[in-house]
Amino acid sequence: MSSDPSDLKVFAAPVFRGGRFDDHAIPVDVLPQFLAYKNLVRDLAMALFRKRNNRIRVPAHFEDAFQLKLQNVEKDCAVPVFARAEAQFAGVTIDPLDAGQAGDYYDEARDIISDTIHALATQQALPDDFPEEFLEDLLALGKYLQDDESLEFRGPSRAAGPSTTPWCACSLSPAWHSPPIGSSRN
Repeated sequence: MSSDPSDLKVFAAPVFRGGRFDDHAIPVDVLPQFLAYKNLVRDLAMALFRKRNNRIRVPAHFEDAFQLKLQNVEKDCAVPVFARAEAQFAGVTIDPLDAGQAGDYYDEARDIISDTIHALATQQALPDDFPEEFLEDLLALGKYLQDDESLEFRGPSRAAGPSTTPWCACSLSPAWHSPPIGSSRN
């Protein structure tokens, strides 16, 4: 079922910079990265829902409420604009309470992923809501970048976001899993 373009809401606008992106185009080689990002957001949103609601499963059609679409590619190196169907949750019938929760969880998952990338890049503690079992999937987001390239993750309300490199500089240091001295985690 297709969505009316007016039902689409900007979800994320990652910025690819350097090397192959200098001509304001996105090489086909990096397209699998888009699916990896969508899957990571979906999996994190489902984990957040299950944890906060003390449930083993998410509501029926919870996953269907998250349908990312490549809406546009803007010029600022290369900026794919991802949108999601907002009004009818991609034409899927969902209980209104569950539908609202699904949208909130997906938006929150996007923001937690951005915060986690920032934490990794600045060698800070990972956000409490980011499960360690998703680290490998997160690190895979830089898999298709070359040494002279970076990827900045922006949500719709952020003028700038955390930036990654091909993750060659990142290692899974235990320091990132504990709070800096003098701070506390709730």
